[in-house]
Amino acid sequence: MRTVRSILVIDDEESFQTEFETAFRELGDERKEEVEIIRATDKDYLERVTSDTYDVVVLDLSMPTVSGPDVLKALRQIDRHSVVVAWTA
Repeated sequence: MRTVRSILVIDDEESFQTEFETAFRELGDERKEEVEIIRATDKDYLERVTSDTYDVVVLDLSMPTVSGPDVLKALRQIDRHSVVVAWTA
C-alpha cells in the first residue's frame, strides 16, 4: 500500500475543505501516520501546485473562477505522479 504523507484539497468552499481535512486526519490517526493536509482555493491553487508536490490531490471539478479540468491539466504539467481524486457537489 502506498504511504500518503501529503494531501492537497482544492475547493472553493471552506466547508468542504474542512470536511475533507477532518476525514483525512482521522484516517491518518487510525493508521498511526502523520498526514500533512494543505488547502487551496480556486484562486490560489496554482501557487500551491507549483511550490510543492503532493501524494494525493482532491479536486473540485466545479468552481466559480476556474474549471476543474483546467486545474487538472495544470497539475499534470507540473506533477504527473500525484493521485487525483476529482469530485463535485
